[in-house]
Amino acid sequence: MTFWRFWRRIAVAWVVAGCLSGRGWIGGKADDAPITFADGPAVSEIRIELDQVAVSRLRQDPRHEVPARLRADGATFAKVGVHLKGSVGSFRPLEDKPSMTVDLDHFVPGQRWRGTTKFHLNNSIEDPSFLSEWLGSEVFRAAGIPVPQVAHAVVWLNGRRLGLYVLKEGFTKEFLERTSLNHDAIILEPVTGQDLGGRFEVRVGTPTERADSPAKLLEPLAAAASETNLVKRWQRLEATLDIDQFLNFLTLEVLLAHRDGYGLARNNFRIRLDRQSGQVRFLPHGMDQLFHPPKLAWQPSWAGLVARAVMETPEGRRRYGQAFTNLLVRTLSVTALTNQVVQEAARFRSTVSRPEAAELDQAVRELCGRIVARRDSLEWQLRQAESAAVVFSGRSAALTDWACQDSPAGGFLTKTNSADGLTALYVMAGPSTSTAWHKLVRVPPGRYRFEGRVGTSKVEPLPFGRNQGAALRVAGGLRWSQGLLGDTAWAPQGVEFEVEADEFVELLCELRASAGEAWFDLGSLRLLRVD
Repeated sequence: MTFWRFWRRIAVAWVVAGCLSGRGWIGGKADDAPITFADGPAVSEIRIELDQVAVSRLRQDPRHEVPARLRADGATFAKVGVHLKGSVGSFRPLEDKPSMTVDLDHFVPGQRWRGTTKFHLNNSIEDPSFLSEWLGSEVFRAAGIPVPQVAHAVVWLNGRRLGLYVLKEGFTKEFLERTSLNHDAIILEPVTGQDLGGRFEVRVGTPTERADSPAKLLEPLAAAASETNLVKRWQRLEATLDIDQFLNFLTLEVLLAHRDGYGLARNNFRIRLDRQSGQVRFLPHGMDQLFHPPKLAWQPSWAGLVARAVMETPEGRRRYGQAFTNLLVRTLSVTALTNQVVQEAARFRSTVSRPEAAELDQAVRELCGRIVARRDSLEWQLRQAESAAVVFSGRSAALTDWACQDSPAGGFLTKTNSADGLTALYVMAGPSTSTAWHKLVRVPPGRYRFEGRVGTSKVEPLPFGRNQGAALRVAGGLRWSQGLLGDTAWAPQGVEFEVEADEFVELLCELRASAGEAWFDLGSLRLLRVD
């Protein structure tokens, strides 16, 4: 299908969806209020009123819960809890377009709206399409992984029209009741940046459970993930982790290029712990930047402790491959997803101004384009994987045909000749660079050494992270050569690794730096069998 035929189809779907969407966005009377979050108008109307004391308190402490009056789709609540939310990129003060959490039963127990006691109003500053979170929730739910429901709302604060928001159900007792066959469960939220072994807070659970130490509740899984014997590790993981659900969870994060999720960034996740079985299930969160970058590797470098623990085992890698093949076909249909996107956008397009509508149209086109690019990239990667078998001459195999992902901001990657005439893989760093040349290889069981020569010029480290500079790396775990900083003439580098079954391994010529240049001598890059 040509580019223009594809966009013609998108345009037609947009028009048809707009004609068919006749649902109003102003809600009915309170006694007509929907009983579930999924029901209700295409776009809700939400009005929040704060008195001057509450306004002053939120200016001083945005996270403090203050009382507010709420009118939502005709239903009126005299007293609910409200606080501001958002991270570094999305937080906005009260005078701007703040993201907010509304806790209906914070002051008056038992209050619900659309079947929930808590909902979030996200300003979607980092997602101009207002559709990424919604689309992610639809895909996860279709794959059988429960997620909070997502809709849209137009919001007023003290009579001031703030505009369109993403309306999201909270992780609440009602969410557990709706999605869990076993109601004896709790939901744990990590303190920002924490993983198993770090600090967690119980967000949903009985008072007794809230008194328990969250770290203690997760000790069995943390211990299993830290087991050094891979056979024993797998057995211990099976006893405390719903592995099939976890592999589907990771697969969907990768398919959707959810780069800020648990698997890739150790971020934006919740844990559901079933008290009867003791099994842990991971739940997605914060999906407002999906399908970026669209060229994300299907076998990425895993950041989450449990993700690494599972993927370091042969059985985990094998079953991940099965889950990936299955869910790629089931969930990443370009036609289905792009049609969903344009149809949903048509439901709320009339609520924004003409200039905002033009920006929305562009954002929707870009989201659809990223969906197409993601599917194309994954198909290309899988074709490469089919031909990734390494051909050894004696104990050595030359490594050619390297691929690069998106260039870093302020930098770039290219194949070039070095000053002494050698063909090299070149990386120039931007102010915050973590990028690499990639090669996927398929190797039989054994021990290997990935080696080559690396040169650098004026390479400066990043202000964060342990591994810095130019290095050779094997994806998964902490298998790095010594990172080179400053100015370095051609220096031999190498890193050893072992595989216990016939499997794919991703090799990287990587630069993590805030400035400088790196060259990787293409003719010297090779894989050695060392056993």
